[in-house]
Amino acid sequence: LDELVARTAEVAGDDERRALLSEAAEERARDFSVEAFAERFGAVVQGVVGEGGAGSFPLAATPP
Repeated sequence: LDELVARTAEVAGDDERRALLSEAAEERARDFSVEAFAERFGAVVQGVVGEGGAGSFPLAATPP
């Protein structure tokens, strides 16, 4: 806990470092946006559907 307090105090007192960390955090947060999720999800679905068409996708199969 002492180290956390010390590092927090260091960052709080260093405007340049705080700005760099803030910028990096904003960039990383974009990886978790709705748009990023939709893009990754779409790629997964396309990969599954693209392997054999909609007929091979279990959820797309028509019940007997």
